[in-house]
Amino acid sequence: MRYQGLLAQAAGCAGEQVALPAGATLRELAEVLWARRPALAQAGAAQEGGVSMVRWAVNNRVAGMSTPLADGDEVLLFAGAAGG
Repeated sequence: MRYQGLLAQAAGCAGEQVALPAGATLRELAEVLWARRPALAQAGAAQEGGVSMVRWAVNNRVAGMSTPLADGDEVLLFAGAAGG
């Protein structure tokens, strides 16, 4: 698990290992992280126009919350771009 930019500041670290049960999804990972790091939970809840301001990538590909995770996957949490 890696954090980028302001999310690394909110997490208090640039990355960490997270153990999850087999078949876990990004949603389950988010629940674990939000419980561990309340500042990340606040960032994850922040929205603009009904869209979360954080994004997830698994193995360098942007991923949705229902994405299944496998042992050894690299997950990145980063701030989504806003603007128009």
